[in-house]
Amino acid sequence: MREDRSAGRTRNAAMDGLRGFAALAVVSAHMAIHLGLLPYPPLGIMGVIVFFVLSGYLIAGICWDLEPTMSAWRIFVRRRIVRLAPALFGLVVVGGSLLIAFGQHPVREVVRGGLMAVTQTTAFFYAADVPPSVAFLPTWSLTVEWTFYLLFPLALVTLRRRGVDPERAVPLFAGTAVALYGAGLALPFAGFYLLPVANLGVLLAGATLSTWHRTHREPWAVDPARTSMALVLLGIFVLLPGYPLSWGWKLSVLPGATIATLVVLHGCWAGNSAARKLAARPLRAVGRRAYSLYLWHLPVLWLVWVNSRGVSPWIQAGLVVAGTAMATMLSFVFLERPVLAHRPGVRASAFPRLVLVRPRWTTHSQASSAEGPAVAPDAA
Repeated sequence: MREDRSAGRTRNAAMDGLRGFAALAVVSAHMAIHLGLLPYPPLGIMGVIVFFVLSGYLIAGICWDLEPTMSAWRIFVRRRIVRLAPALFGLVVVGGSLLIAFGQHPVREVVRGGLMAVTQTTAFFYAADVPPSVAFLPTWSLTVEWTFYLLFPLALVTLRRRGVDPERAVPLFAGTAVALYGAGLALPFAGFYLLPVANLGVLLAGATLSTWHRTHREPWAVDPARTSMALVLLGIFVLLPGYPLSWGWKLSVLPGATIATLVVLHGCWAGNSAARKLAARPLRAVGRRAYSLYLWHLPVLWLVWVNSRGVSPWIQAGLVVAGTAMATMLSFVFLERPVLAHRPGVRASAFPRLVLVRPRWTTHSQASSAEGPAVAPDAA
């Protein structure tokens, strides 16, 4: 397994690659859906599930290393804010301005969406059928992430003060994850997809695996065939047609993608040959920049679509790729990397968000109320 030990931390290269895979799945799905590149809407937005599992896994590891005190919890929350806020504010200020100037977005709508984004309430408003402007749709997943960031460390502090060790915590976390998924099934489709109920169970599933790994410090051989099969399943989900606001998403995609991601993460932890394929340099590079990529790909997609109507969808797709690459690079270099460079002792988490969407945008008002999801990664 290839690891990056720069800046005083250890990074699992395969996990960075997995994050890159998830980000590319989401971006490609949105391009296919909004630009009409395929005759059907693909399920690549399931990359957000991969983000959630990975985020839960990484954050749980960080939290177990903290002291079980409220002071440590406050430090953790502050570090999360410092890590994630710069790129988010860049999106709100710069992206919002571009949408007003070149994207035919009313100022009032952009301001409202920006407020949802910075207060981490996008998912709650979105589930209540009050969607933000298109630039801020991916921030719904941040609502889910922040619910986990606030609640999981507090729960862990309480458990550890009562003498609960990792071995005893594993069945408790696993049972809670299953219960949250079950509770989510009772929600409407939009609520299941957007709210921190079933999605919180997905994050907790990742935390369960991370906690279990703490009880097995030395990785043993994990069958690469199982990891390969899980990767193939994730690839199939990316290509399958489907709709996130459906029973198929509830009963098949979310649990299936969650379990497959857990299997892949287990292979990454053990460093087997199948997982090492994720450590390819291109995937790792995308994974390290997944947060900015997730935040910026949809506003760029909207701006290209609005300003190039009548142009071939494939030419539009090329413009989107070029524009998104530039926006991602600028956001990462000027808003993310400075924070990472000044936090040598802090490990990062990574992960995602989404957006409810229909196959193609037609008018501004229709797009703003689209019934579909988009995904984002809250990288760390």
